Amino acid sequence: MTEYTGPPLTSEEREAAERLQKRVAEENLKSAEEMELRGKYKIQVWIRTGRSVHKPLGFSISFWESGKRLHGGGDESMWVCRRRPKAPKPPRPFGVAHSRLFKEEATPDGCGKLIAGDNSAFGYAVCPHCGVKWDTEHIADSIFYTVPVERAAEVIANWFRKLDHDADIYVKYRAQDVRVLMMAREFGVRKARQLKGLVIYTKGAIIQDTVGGATLEACFKALLLA
Repeated sequence: MTEYTGPPLTSEEREAAERLQKRVAEENLKSAEEMELRGKYKIQVWIRTGRSVHKPLGFSISFWESGKRLHGGGDESMWVCRRRPKAPKPPRPFGVAHSRLFKEEATPDGCGKLIAGDNSAFGYAVCPHCGVKWDTEHIADSIFYTVPVERAAEVIANWFRKLDHDADIYVKYRAQDVRVLMMAREFGVRKARQLKGLVIYTKGAIIQDTVGGATLEACFKALLLA
Protein backbone atom coordinates (compact mmCIF):
# COMPACT_ATOMS: atom_id res chain seq x y z
CA MET A 1 0.00 0.00 0.00
CA THR A 2 1.21 3.56 -0.71
CA GLU A 3 2.62 5.23 2.42
CA TYR A 4 0.04 7.50 4.05
CA THR A 5 1.27 10.67 5.86
CA GLY A 6 -2.03 12.24 6.96
CA PRO A 7 -4.06 11.69 10.13
CA PRO A 8 -4.22 8.07 11.32
CA LEU A 9 -6.81 5.95 9.52
CA THR A 10 -9.50 4.14 11.37
CA SER A 11 -9.61 0.37 10.97
CA GLU A 12 -12.69 0.75 8.69
CA GLU A 13 -10.93 3.35 6.53
CA ARG A 14 -7.81 1.19 6.27
CA GLU A 15 -9.87 -1.84 5.24
CA ALA A 16 -11.72 0.27 2.64
CA ALA A 17 -8.40 1.55 1.26
CA GLU A 18 -7.01 -1.97 1.04
CA ARG A 19 -10.15 -3.18 -0.78
CA LEU A 20 -9.86 -0.28 -3.22
CA GLN A 21 -6.21 -0.98 -3.99
CA LYS A 22 -6.96 -4.68 -4.44
CA ARG A 23 -9.78 -3.89 -6.85
CA VAL A 24 -7.57 -1.48 -8.82
CA ALA A 25 -4.83 -4.12 -9.02
CA GLU A 26 -7.33 -6.72 -10.24
CA GLU A 27 -8.68 -4.32 -12.87
CA ASN A 28 -5.16 -3.52 -14.07
CA LEU A 29 -4.38 -7.24 -14.36
CA LYS A 30 -7.63 -7.83 -16.21
CA SER A 31 -6.89 -4.97 -18.60
CA ALA A 32 -3.40 -6.33 -19.26
CA GLU A 33 -4.80 -9.78 -20.04
CA GLU A 34 -7.42 -8.29 -22.34
CA MET A 35 -4.78 -6.25 -24.17
CA GLU A 36 -2.76 -9.42 -24.77
CA LEU A 37 -5.77 -10.80 -26.66
CA ARG A 38 -5.89 -7.73 -28.89
CA GLY A 39 -3.98 -7.43 -32.14
CA LYS A 40 -1.12 -5.13 -33.10
CA TYR A 41 -3.30 -3.94 -36.00
CA LYS A 42 -6.96 -3.21 -36.73
CA ILE A 43 -8.80 -4.04 -39.92
CA GLN A 44 -11.89 -1.88 -40.21
CA VAL A 45 -14.66 -3.20 -42.44
CA TRP A 46 -17.42 -0.68 -43.18
CA ILE A 47 -20.42 -2.35 -44.83
CA ARG A 48 -22.20 0.09 -47.14
CA THR A 49 -25.02 -2.11 -48.48
CA GLY A 50 -27.58 -4.61 -47.24
CA ARG A 51 -26.24 -7.98 -46.12
CA SER A 52 -27.36 -11.10 -47.93
CA VAL A 53 -26.03 -14.44 -49.13
CA HIS A 54 -27.76 -13.79 -52.46
CA LYS A 55 -26.56 -10.26 -53.33
CA PRO A 56 -23.08 -8.70 -53.59
CA LEU A 57 -21.78 -7.00 -50.47
CA GLY A 58 -20.44 -3.46 -50.83
CA PHE A 59 -17.84 -2.50 -48.23
CA SER A 60 -14.59 -0.68 -47.62
CA ILE A 61 -11.52 -1.86 -45.72
CA SER A 62 -9.02 0.36 -43.94
CA PHE A 63 -6.02 -0.57 -41.81
CA TRP A 64 -4.70 0.84 -38.55
CA GLU A 65 -1.88 0.36 -36.10
CA SER A 66 -3.44 -0.23 -32.72
CA GLY A 67 -3.06 2.54 -30.15
CA LYS A 68 -1.68 0.11 -27.59
CA ARG A 69 1.53 -0.01 -29.65
CA LEU A 70 1.82 3.78 -29.79
CA HIS A 71 2.63 4.58 -26.15
CA GLY A 72 -1.06 4.78 -25.28
CA GLY A 73 -1.93 7.12 -28.10
CA GLY A 74 -4.65 6.79 -30.70
CA ASP A 75 -4.76 4.43 -33.64
CA GLU A 76 -2.66 5.38 -36.64
CA SER A 77 -3.89 4.93 -40.19
CA MET A 78 -1.89 2.86 -42.65
CA TRP A 79 -1.49 3.42 -46.39
CA VAL A 80 -1.87 0.86 -49.15
CA CYS A 81 0.98 0.74 -51.68
CA ARG A 82 -1.39 0.94 -54.61
CA ARG A 83 -1.69 3.90 -57.00
CA ARG A 84 -5.12 5.51 -57.03
CA PRO A 85 -7.00 5.42 -60.36
CA LYS A 86 -5.96 8.38 -62.54
CA ALA A 87 -3.22 9.39 -60.10
CA PRO A 88 0.14 10.23 -61.74
CA LYS A 89 2.88 7.64 -61.71
CA PRO A 90 5.72 8.19 -59.23
CA PRO A 91 8.85 9.66 -60.83
CA ARG A 92 11.58 7.35 -62.09
CA PRO A 93 13.35 5.49 -60.71
CA PHE A 94 10.26 4.05 -59.02
CA GLY A 95 12.24 2.54 -56.15
CA VAL A 96 14.38 4.57 -53.74
CA ALA A 97 18.13 3.97 -53.51
CA HIS A 98 19.25 0.42 -52.75
CA SER A 99 16.01 -1.00 -54.13
CA ARG A 100 17.69 -4.42 -54.20
CA LEU A 101 17.25 -4.48 -50.42
CA PHE A 102 13.45 -4.68 -50.73
CA LYS A 103 11.56 -7.95 -51.11
CA GLU A 104 9.00 -6.71 -53.65
CA GLU A 105 9.63 -5.28 -57.11
CA ALA A 106 9.19 -1.52 -57.43
CA THR A 107 6.54 -0.68 -60.04
CA PRO A 108 4.59 2.49 -60.90
CA ASP A 109 1.38 0.86 -59.61
CA GLY A 110 2.76 -0.27 -56.27
CA CYS A 111 3.09 -3.70 -54.67
CA GLY A 112 -0.23 -3.75 -52.80
CA LYS A 113 1.37 -4.13 -49.34
CA LEU A 114 0.69 -1.89 -46.33
CA ILE A 115 2.73 1.14 -45.32
CA ALA A 116 2.88 1.96 -41.62
CA GLY A 117 2.73 5.50 -40.28
CA ASP A 118 6.42 5.45 -39.35
CA ASN A 119 7.20 5.31 -43.08
CA SER A 120 5.39 8.55 -43.92
CA ALA A 121 6.16 12.20 -43.27
CA PHE A 122 5.57 15.62 -44.84
CA GLY A 123 3.00 14.29 -47.31
CA TYR A 124 5.16 11.43 -48.58
CA ALA A 125 5.36 7.71 -47.80
CA VAL A 126 8.01 5.12 -48.66
CA CYS A 127 6.84 1.53 -48.98
CA PRO A 128 9.04 -0.70 -46.77
CA HIS A 129 8.32 -3.67 -49.05
CA CYS A 130 9.20 -2.33 -52.51
CA GLY A 131 10.84 1.04 -51.83
CA VAL A 132 8.54 3.22 -53.96
CA LYS A 133 8.22 6.80 -52.68
CA TRP A 134 4.65 8.07 -52.93
CA ASP A 135 2.87 11.36 -52.58
CA THR A 136 0.25 10.24 -50.03
CA GLU A 137 -2.49 11.92 -52.11
CA HIS A 138 -1.75 9.40 -54.86
CA ILE A 139 -2.27 6.24 -52.77
CA ALA A 140 -5.25 5.04 -50.75
CA ASP A 141 -5.87 4.51 -47.06
CA SER A 142 -8.87 2.28 -47.83
CA ILE A 143 -10.02 -0.17 -50.50
CA PHE A 144 -13.57 -0.59 -51.79
CA TYR A 145 -15.11 -3.92 -52.80
CA THR A 146 -18.44 -5.14 -54.16
CA VAL A 147 -18.33 -8.93 -54.13
CA PRO A 148 -20.38 -11.93 -52.94
CA VAL A 149 -20.18 -12.53 -49.20
CA GLU A 150 -18.01 -15.64 -49.66
CA ARG A 151 -15.49 -13.59 -51.58
CA ALA A 152 -15.71 -10.80 -48.98
CA ALA A 153 -14.75 -13.31 -46.28
CA GLU A 154 -11.78 -14.41 -48.40
CA VAL A 155 -10.67 -10.79 -48.84
CA ILE A 156 -10.66 -10.16 -45.09
CA ALA A 157 -8.90 -13.48 -44.44
CA ASN A 158 -6.17 -12.60 -46.95
CA TRP A 159 -5.54 -9.22 -45.32
CA PHE A 160 -5.56 -10.84 -41.88
CA ARG A 161 -2.84 -13.23 -43.04
CA LYS A 162 -0.81 -10.36 -44.53
CA LEU A 163 -0.83 -8.79 -41.07
CA ASP A 164 0.66 -11.99 -39.61
CA HIS A 165 -2.62 -13.02 -37.94
CA ASP A 166 -2.10 -10.11 -35.52
CA ALA A 167 -5.17 -7.95 -36.10
CA ASP A 168 -8.60 -7.29 -34.63
CA ILE A 169 -11.54 -6.96 -37.03
CA TYR A 170 -13.81 -3.92 -36.54
CA VAL A 171 -17.09 -4.02 -38.47
CA LYS A 172 -19.36 -1.00 -38.97
CA TYR A 173 -22.71 -0.86 -40.74
CA ARG A 174 -24.99 1.51 -42.64
CA ALA A 175 -27.69 3.35 -40.69
CA GLN A 176 -30.51 1.02 -41.84
CA ASP A 177 -28.73 -2.18 -40.77
CA VAL A 178 -30.30 -4.29 -38.04
CA ARG A 179 -27.07 -3.99 -36.01
CA VAL A 180 -27.45 -0.22 -35.84
CA LEU A 181 -31.16 -0.46 -35.06
CA MET A 182 -30.50 -2.94 -32.24
CA MET A 183 -27.84 -0.65 -30.78
CA ALA A 184 -30.22 2.32 -30.99
CA ARG A 185 -32.83 0.47 -28.95
CA GLU A 186 -30.26 -0.41 -26.28
CA PHE A 187 -28.05 2.68 -26.13
CA GLY A 188 -29.97 5.39 -27.98
CA VAL A 189 -29.98 6.72 -31.54
CA ARG A 190 -27.06 9.13 -31.05
CA LYS A 191 -24.74 6.42 -29.71
CA ALA A 192 -25.79 4.01 -32.45
CA ARG A 193 -25.08 6.55 -35.17
CA GLN A 194 -21.74 7.38 -33.62
CA LEU A 195 -20.60 3.75 -33.36
CA LYS A 196 -22.40 2.57 -36.52
CA GLY A 197 -23.37 -0.71 -34.87
CA LEU A 198 -19.73 -1.52 -34.17
CA VAL A 199 -18.81 -5.18 -33.69
CA ILE A 200 -15.26 -6.13 -32.67
CA TYR A 201 -13.81 -9.57 -33.43
CA THR A 202 -10.54 -9.70 -31.49
CA LYS A 203 -7.44 -11.60 -32.48
CA GLY A 204 -7.85 -13.76 -29.38
CA ALA A 205 -11.40 -14.73 -30.34
CA ILE A 206 -10.36 -15.46 -33.92
CA ILE A 207 -7.53 -17.72 -32.76
CA GLN A 208 -9.87 -19.52 -30.36
CA ASP A 209 -12.43 -20.13 -33.12
CA THR A 210 -9.86 -21.40 -35.62
CA VAL A 211 -8.23 -23.66 -33.04
CA GLY A 212 -11.70 -25.15 -32.66
CA GLY A 213 -11.56 -26.22 -36.31
CA ALA A 214 -13.16 -23.34 -38.24
CA THR A 215 -11.34 -21.74 -41.16
CA LEU A 216 -10.69 -18.00 -41.24
CA GLU A 217 -13.02 -17.70 -44.22
CA ALA A 218 -15.84 -19.43 -42.33
CA CYS A 219 -15.32 -17.23 -39.28
CA PHE A 220 -15.39 -14.02 -41.30
CA LYS A 221 -18.40 -15.07 -43.35
CA ALA A 222 -20.31 -15.68 -40.11
CA LEU A 223 -19.15 -12.28 -38.84
CA LEU A 224 -20.37 -10.50 -41.97
CA LEU A 225 -23.81 -12.11 -41.84
CA ALA A 226 -24.38 -12.08 -38.06
